[in-house]
Amino acid sequence: MRILFIFTLIALALPSAAQHRELLPHFPVPQSGPEQFVETRDFSIPPQHKVFHPANSASKNPCNCLDTLYPVLHATGFYDVMDSDSAYFISGYGCNPRFQNLDPNNPTMLIRMKISYSGEVLWTRVDSLMRGDHFVYYNTSLIKTTDGNYIQMGVVANDYNNWKNYMCRLPVYTKFNTHGDIIWQRLYADTTGWRGGDWPMDIIPEDDGGFTVAALTPSVSKTYSFDPNIDWWYNDTTYVSLIRYDSMGIEVHRKSHVIGGDLVTMSIGLVMKQDDGGYVVGGVNRFNGKLNPREYYLLKTDSLFNWEWIKRFGQLTTDWPFMKLLEQQGQGYAFAVRRSDTPIVVSGHSSAYTGYHHVGFMDTAFNITRDTIFSIKLAEVGTSGIYWKSNGIVKGAVLSNNNSIVVADQISYSEGSNLMLLDSNLQLRWNRWLAYYPIWMERPYKMRAAHDGGYLIVGMTMVVGAGGWFVKTDTMGCALPNCADTLYHIGIETVERGKQEVFVYPNPTRDDLHIRTRDNTPLPQGTLLIFNMQGAIQKEVSIPAYQHQMHLNLSHLPAGVYLGRIVSTSGEGGTFRIVKQ
Repeated sequence: MRILFIFTLIALALPSAAQHRELLPHFPVPQSGPEQFVETRDFSIPPQHKVFHPANSASKNPCNCLDTLYPVLHATGFYDVMDSDSAYFISGYGCNPRFQNLDPNNPTMLIRMKISYSGEVLWTRVDSLMRGDHFVYYNTSLIKTTDGNYIQMGVVANDYNNWKNYMCRLPVYTKFNTHGDIIWQRLYADTTGWRGGDWPMDIIPEDDGGFTVAALTPSVSKTYSFDPNIDWWYNDTTYVSLIRYDSMGIEVHRKSHVIGGDLVTMSIGLVMKQDDGGYVVGGVNRFNGKLNPREYYLLKTDSLFNWEWIKRFGQLTTDWPFMKLLEQQGQGYAFAVRRSDTPIVVSGHSSAYTGYHHVGFMDTAFNITRDTIFSIKLAEVGTSGIYWKSNGIVKGAVLSNNNSIVVADQISYSEGSNLMLLDSNLQLRWNRWLAYYPIWMERPYKMRAAHDGGYLIVGMTMVVGAGGWFVKTDTMGCALPNCADTLYHIGIETVERGKQEVFVYPNPTRDDLHIRTRDNTPLPQGTLLIFNMQGAIQKEVSIPAYQHQMHLNLSHLPAGVYLGRIVSTSGEGGTFRIVKQ
């Protein structure tokens, strides 16, 4: 299947990318008792500032990487990716303008795709299971079952058939084979009539072809009124639930736990199966009321989901459970979380909290044995001394055979992703900033390992209508040949003036390349240049006035990655990437 890409023109200028590492003091974690552990730190010690120079290990050859943008609906976000059956499987959701196009009753729908190793879309499926908004939340949403099939997990929020059920969260599961054929689909409503419902957060496969889900389950209360027409329900206490399903998606067993503290919101970051048949659920909660900081928790249950213990550690300032826990084959665990418990002085005597990476190792009892806390300054914003920072919004982590930890995080709220490797001594060896230059509007959602030692990252471009993006890097985290620092996704580049959207297709291509504007307005008068990755011009074509589209034959170029650049007569320019097969 041919792939369609959109881009908008930009000026090709890079900011200063000097990188600095802010390293906070290492601290021990004493064991405080059988039920939990806490952390201590001397807050009077200021953070240490160190300049970090990445290891000089950039790839000198074209890398085994892939950088593609896939528009499916009006706006598309990819939330999970996995390498399986010699292809890439992607899970996400897409939106149409509300009550327009395709499905007016379900403007937000679940999407799953299969993409070849070369970036070609093999199939796409868009599903709607009820009249409501369909989303993928928030951590793992795509697994391969032990019977060789796949399950996509999502949730339906809102019930358009009954707008009073405005707080419903209904789990949806689709089991499909490698060809995209649906084996079964299920949507689960609770016994109160879709008031509340389970909110699935993370999913793992079981040995019998079934699966287990960690979910939030609210208790629901009715809003009382003398008006008989008012029949609203709202969520009060939220429970952490473990739910077991068989290979047909039939619920087998469940148990819910109150973990203490305030109302639990979006708090589950992971679920893991243990060697003893039990489970560990990790997340975030306010254990001491709304005015107190959040803490991470690890909840251990037995094989029947009965409570065994809970441990609490760390502090952060959001409800988002940015937590990755990686098993070291019976030797303990590596972990990566966001921390924000070190106050920094802003001005005078006022203080604020900032986010940091917290990466390290735990033993088999989940006690932290070695760790490091840091943030990375990536590029200065203007001349005000403010930096774009990689500060711990963890979106993926991979543990290598030599106990190196590769972590991908989201920079601020939507400024791209920073991919970094820490060795077994927790020393930072390299990092790669994958960003939408110069607007920084790409939000990553998941990173996993690829079959060849590279890394897969998916996300959403925050430019409306641009689509979900998918990047495969090489083993050094490079998404462009020669390890160029800044990633130029095809189809999502802008300038202050014009903002003219242009289609470039098919891409990847074998011979022919077509270029036209989205709204059939004329292309900018000027010149189209094709460069190889060493910067040498391979083709130069004039763009006359009032030209609406162009056709290029690239059969004379060897296979590889090229940069296309349109330069108008007024000097404005924009770039896009071409993959020649």
